[in-house]
Parts: sequence; structure tokens; C-alpha cells
Amino acid sequence: MKVGLLTFQSSRYIRYVGVGRYEEDLINGLNGLGINIEKIILNEKEIGINPAINRIWVMGLQYFSKPKKKYDIYHASSQFTATKYADIVTVHDVIGLKDIPEVKETINVFEKGLWLACLPLIRKAKRIICVSNATKNDLIRITKIRENRIRVIYQGVDEKFYPDKDKEFKEKISPSLLFVSELRFYKNAHLVLKAMKILREKYGEDFNFFIVGKESKTSMKWWNKWKDFILKNNLKVEWLKGVDDDMLRKYYSNVDLFVWPSLAEGFGLPPLEAMACGTNVVCLDNEINREILQDKAFYSSNSEEDFARAIMKAIEEKKPEKELIVHAKKFDWKKTAKETKEVYEEII
Repeated sequence: MKVGLLTFQSSRYIRYVGVGRYEEDLINGLNGLGINIEKIILNEKEIGINPAINRIWVMGLQYFSKPKKKYDIYHASSQFTATKYADIVTVHDVIGLKDIPEVKETINVFEKGLWLACLPLIRKAKRIICVSNATKNDLIRITKIRENRIRVIYQGVDEKFYPDKDKEFKEKISPSLLFVSELRFYKNAHLVLKAMKILREKYGEDFNFFIVGKESKTSMKWWNKWKDFILKNNLKVEWLKGVDDDMLRKYYSNVDLFVWPSLAEGFGLPPLEAMACGTNVVCLDNEINREILQDKAFYSSNSEEDFARAIMKAIEEKKPEKELIVHAKKFDWKKTAKETKEVYEEII
């Protein structure tokens, strides 16, 4: 069986983010099962120097490109690389189409238009892989695609995330909270800032808050909006950019808590990566977190008072490290590859 994995390459003009790890781990897993899978890059050439123009160019390629080689199956690695000839499309989320104010603040009309333009291509696929039941339910509600065409296949936690304890480092950063993501408004990191203020004033706890995520136009917009709040309240916040996986593992393993206030996710790997490193998680009580994290996290409403209470509860009633690690290991890339292969076999 020969599979072409449809993707597009990032460049100075266009970004393709959040899917690279999925592609690489899926390719490695499928190779281990004897599947010959190769990347097919849609945008081998670019036009102009404007990101919007190049993104429209990619959309044109999605609609009008033709397969260059003969493959048994064409698998689009995300909704944004779906083509008219893709047999399978992996849908990672439908966040861009959700009616959430913070999403609208992050995703502009142009980006939403790109999402909408992908829907006819998703509908053409023989099978659709969703990375969670929550994403499947969102997709069905929006597109009315029949449920029997959709398979839910969870992503895996990379083996590079495991407990990496460092007593000296832990003492240096404690008491500490960690958040890992690009600072998009719907990621809701400002809820943690507000909770930190309450934690100091009501509980006498003064946490260090570490944000690991790249700098981008979107993240700078968030930072510029909230930096005055951080300074005014003398909050201890450090934004770490360009952190490699080894250092990320060190932070995951040695912080007191991982915080996940995001309002919308298709899956959400960071809290599972934190659990794989033995660290407790505080998150919002929503459909996707209940599905993926189950009873292994501490839940809160989207209220700074409630989030502060959840943090204190997590500090006082931490779940056993072994329990967290066992749960994270249920999300295995070998299982992801095996189930993806089964989808291939359904349509070949």
C-alpha cells in the first residue's frame, strides 16, 4: 500500500503550524506497520511576498491541483490540505467556525473564509478522521456529514515526555504554574493572570507563571493587551520562546501545576504531555477536557475565583504521579498508526 500524505510547507510567507508533530509521528508509526507513506507538498512554489496571497494560492491548489504520482490513497494531514482527490482528511478542530468571542478576536474574517472554503473538500472525502469525539460532534453539527463516514482516532503522546526531576531546578522556579501554547485569545491565559491575583490576595500564594510558546503577531496582540495588568499587579510572569523539547520536558516535570484554561480545543496535547511527566493539571470543565483528561485533572468553570480555588485544591490534593503517567500512556502513536491503517484498509 502506497499513501500520499498531503501537506504544505511553511515559509517566510505562510505558516503551517500545529500539525507537524502529527505528520511526523504518524509517518513513523505507519512505516513501522509496513505502510509506504510519503509527503506530497502542495505549495512547492509560492507567488509574491504577501502571506494572504500565498494562502489563497494554496487554496487554489487544494481545488485545482492534480495528483503528481500514483498512490493507492491520498490522505490530507489536516482540513487545510484537503483536495478534491483526497480520499481521507484528518480534521483537527473546527475552532475557526465556533461562535466564541475570544475566537472571533483571534481569527479574522479572512481566516474564517479559508476554513469555510475547506468544507466542500472535507465533504468529498471517503473517510474523515477526527482527533476527538468533541471534534467529530462539532463537525457533524456544522457540516451535517453522516457519522458513519467519520472515524475518531486519538493522537499520541511522544515518548520524549517522561518524568525528568531536577530538585535544584524545581526549588529555583517554585511555586510555579506552566502553560504551553501560542497566546491566542481563546487559549484564555488571562484567566490564569486573574486567578494569580486572587491567589495572592486571598490565599497568600505568590506563583511564578511560565508561558512556553512562540512569538507571533497573534501572541504579541495578547501580550500587549495584558502586560499592563501583569505590571500593575506585580505578577511573576515569564514568557519563554524557542524552548526545545528537552527543556520543555524539564519544565513539565518540575513545575507545581500545569494550567490549561483554553476555551476551545480539538484535542489538546499539552495537558497530556504534562501528565506524562507526572504533573497535575488544572483545566476548564468542558467537553474536550472531560473526554481526554477524564478524572485525572482538576476542573474549574471559566471564572477566576473558581480557577484559583481549583489551583489550591490541586496543590493540596495532588493525584498520584503514577496514575497520571498511566493515563497519558493510553494515548500512544503506535495505536494511532494502527487505527489509521485500518481506515486505509476500509477504502482500498
